[in-house]
Amino acid sequence: MTVLILAGVNITSCILVATAGNTLGGISIFYLGYLGKMEWIEKYGKVKMEKIHAIYPKLQKYGPISALLSFVPVIGDVLILGLGFFRISPKLTMLFMFIGKIGRYWLLAETLRMVI
Repeated sequence: MTVLILAGVNITSCILVATAGNTLGGISIFYLGYLGKMEWIEKYGKVKMEKIHAIYPKLQKYGPISALLSFVPVIGDVLILGLGFFRISPKLTMLFMFIGKIGRYWLLAETLRMVI
């Protein structure tokens, strides 16, 4: 995204395309968790069962709003996987995941705009 913005591509288009791609990746992680087969999660997601169950109290407390943090490396993927595994409101989870990811790209674009 940074290279495209520096090349003069429309910032809004860059933000929307990057957000769409990243959100689709998050949705696939959510549904991997939603399928609920720990063998798949451990094999393809490379996340241990203990890690999933360790975040359950936080997922119960904050619910789909916690998906706002889905953009954070490593933690965000485990968070989304856990939300799917415990079947916590798919529509709201995806909405908050989208908001979190678009917020990150918007902040990155604004930072680049100030630097350029």
